Amino acid sequence: RNAILSGACEVAVCSRLEPLHIDSDAVYRKSINIGDTFLGDFVILKGEEPADSVYRFCLDHNLDKDVRSMIMNDACQYLSCEREEAILWNTIVRDEQNQYIGEFILFEGIE
Repeated sequence: RNAILSGACEVAVCSRLEPLHIDSDAVYRKSINIGDTFLGDFVILKGEEPADSVYRFCLDHNLDKDVRSMIMNDACQYLSCEREEAILWNTIVRDEQNQYIGEFILFEGIE
């Protein structure tokens, strides 16, 4: 497991080495309903940026920006929100000798 994780973290950005558990690591939880339809429980886990969690939930449930904004506003009343834009993609950048240079981060709405 550690070898696989170490290899994955060489090509992707890893923010933690231990798995999170929804029941014990949730810092925010809210049932989401649209009209009479229950969509599911929206959960933000310890260490997650709310903008990224809200983006993924809304993308998974095909929710528009108005609903997304409502969920984000509610979450940010209880949690520290560092940004409004979700990270769509990020990767580690290395030079020809495989030395770490930095991270490339693509934020939503940035071209």
